[in-house]
Amino acid sequence: MINALIERWRPETHTFYFSVGECVVTLEDVAIILGLLTNGLPVTGPTMSSFEALKAECLHQFGVAPRKTDCRGNFIKLTWFRGLKDRIVLNDDVHIQPRLFS
Repeated sequence: MINALIERWRPETHTFYFSVGECVVTLEDVAIILGLLTNGLPVTGPTMSSFEALKAECLHQFGVAPRKTDCRGNFIKLTWFRGLKDRIVLNDDVHIQPRLFS
């Protein structure tokens, strides 16, 4: 199926050409396919230039810091965020706090 789509991709118009017409992949399509939430504030901010700065920002935002093995360069691996999602509790619309395990 992927090969069939690749053959029908037209990079000059960023569309797929089929016998019944054209098809465009939108950001909404990508969000649905990947299961991304789009109803909220965007996550933006400066790029962290060191692991220490990244660690400090995570500690400030989430109350937990990633280990060096949870990161690759200036990026945090998604597996760390997935694990974090299971450990945080929403206090209100804006604040989260780590769930403490015994």
